[in-house]
Amino acid sequence: MKTADEILSDLQALDADNYYSEDFEWLSAVRAYRAGLSEGEGQFFREAVLRRLLMDGSITDVLLCSVDAIPEAATLLANKLNGESAPSQMTRALIEALRRCGGEEAFRAVARFVDSDQEGEALRALAAIHFVRALPFLARAMKKEYIRDLALHILHDRFRAVGMDALQRELLAFCAGWSDAELSERFCRALKCKDEPYNPFTVEEIATLTRALLGPSFY
Repeated sequence: MKTADEILSDLQALDADNYYSEDFEWLSAVRAYRAGLSEGEGQFFREAVLRRLLMDGSITDVLLCSVDAIPEAATLLANKLNGESAPSQMTRALIEALRRCGGEEAFRAVARFVDSDQEGEALRALAAIHFVRALPFLARAMKKEYIRDLALHILHDRFRAVGMDALQRELLAFCAGWSDAELSERFCRALKCKDEPYNPFTVEEIATLTRALLGPSFY
């Protein structure tokens, strides 16, 4: 079994081997390396990444935090994101890493970037961290037509995670708590913004959700 020190050395070697590679190529190599580790070595991998983050905290170290969920890194990553004043490659990497970490600090740090050029990334991260708490942000953003496609995929991600019944309950409870009568229709427009085969929901699934949100006479 590899130790944390050995994994740290392996990561440094991967850095060197991929020095001239694009970030996505390097991350692909790191993910392949992580996939080859045992469960016990996985804990040492997370420890090695956290050590790198504490020692340096470069964008490379932040990107490593997106390979595996490292809750212990959430505070440090959130503090780094809170210190950023404008969207950048660093904030993009931090949002993705915090999406994997989860937790209250991650949610609050990412929420600040909903009203930025990284709105889509922030919304998707918030939904992954805490779907129900992300719904007010998503509902407001869906007033913009270009967000509907993103909202569709966020809803489908949640559907895959919790199933149809749970998704219906979450959406109905949220819509019932708001005085905006157009809110349910806004979700339905997102659900129908793409036709088959480009819509991840089936026609039957869309009908089920639409009937739940608007009533049986609306589909």
